[in-house]
Amino acid sequence: MAVPIPQGEDSAALADWVETSIVNGGHEAISFGRIARLLKGEASELAEQELSDEAGEAEEELEADELEVDLGGLGQEAESLRDQRIEFLEAEIERRARLGPRLYPFRIEAERVKKVAVCGEQAYLMLLVLSSPYASYRDDRRAHQCERAFDAVALAAVRRYLGRDADGVRFARNSADPEDPESTRPRLFSEAIEWLRDRLDARSGQCPPTDEDGDEAHWEWWETNPAPVLNTYNDAGVDLVVWSGFGDNRPGFPVVLAQCTVQLNWQDKLQEISLRLWQRWINFSMVPPQTALVIPFSEDPRSDHWEDRTLQAGIVIDRLRLLEMLSELECEELEALVSAETREWVAQELATI
Repeated sequence: MAVPIPQGEDSAALADWVETSIVNGGHEAISFGRIARLLKGEASELAEQELSDEAGEAEEELEADELEVDLGGLGQEAESLRDQRIEFLEAEIERRARLGPRLYPFRIEAERVKKVAVCGEQAYLMLLVLSSPYASYRDDRRAHQCERAFDAVALAAVRRYLGRDADGVRFARNSADPEDPESTRPRLFSEAIEWLRDRLDARSGQCPPTDEDGDEAHWEWWETNPAPVLNTYNDAGVDLVVWSGFGDNRPGFPVVLAQCTVQLNWQDKLQEISLRLWQRWINFSMVPPQTALVIPFSEDPRSDHWEDRTLQAGIVIDRLRLLEMLSELECEELEALVSAETREWVAQELATI
């Protein structure tokens, strides 16, 4: 299917559209002249087909004056809006390339958006797929298939956020592995809290966590159905716990409690972590933990909601920030982040967009 042309001036959505079109359309590059033509005719079916129809066009046939597009009856106001959208798109692509040079496989060269080879490309393509509202896993309710892979990428990034030799674990309810009980959290929440306290070398909080019968519904279920009464904590909204201790082994060091989600309405997750509850279960000593929300989506830098959402979440780590932190990793580490199985899954999902 052809990805619909984004409406409005959201630079992140425009960049995602161009990137997906390049990857799925068999292009090595797309000129800004062609992008301008698409934006000019975005209401027509021909506009959405043009990328596929011209996939085989040689680069040398794309002239520089292609940027001069006859707008017909659209008028100066429409021309100005289109030019502004192209400016926002160009700025977003340059921003991504600057922040994540080892992951971001696109560059602007000679008035074109060009796909290039970078060692962390697979990690970026995974984030691109996870962000797409058109990937088949969403309609098929298969988001659970990718959550572990996204958590692994997020964990590597949040560890870089704390820097030095930060450590971290997955705490999501689906991370319990009976075959590897020492490295993964126990399934029972009270035991998982005790396991985490041991990893942090922290004391118990004022109150022990409570275990009750039942399972919490996955968000894919309650997105379109009445939410059931949640009668177990499971993970209390925390998918990752990352910390950076000191060599003196004394208490009082930074800890991040992070929620990870690929849910389109990720704003619903901003306040899922209750520090008051967590501080009842674990004594974090003198340094209260920081909360974070990690998402594969790229939020428009001009968003009016960024400050409010950050205040609610503690810190929002979106795709731009993931690019920045992950680009500090060596190529070998980046390539190891995405397994062969996940790469195949990403390729299959890209083909559905």
